[in-house]
Amino acid sequence: MLKNGKDLNSHIKHHNHIYSISDQENHDENILVLLLEEVNEDVIESVLQENPNKVIALDKLFKNNDQLKTNTALQMQDADIKFETI
Repeated sequence: MLKNGKDLNSHIKHHNHIYSISDQENHDENILVLLLEEVNEDVIESVLQENPNKVIALDKLFKNNDQLKTNTALQMQDADIKFETI
């Protein structure tokens, strides 16, 4: 969180396997999404509806499904969302 410009007082919301982290004072702007539990097409669609600034996903969640990972990266790029896997 700290490396991505969020402080320890940020608002964290967990739903549908998505962790949404936003600034304490304004919950609708500058959203960071973390995918730490599961990745599938439904989760990706939910992330896109959140319209975050950046999405970070654990690489192992894609379970060597390169097609899903590539499609996710392209969908994020089309929506002007920074996407990173770790």
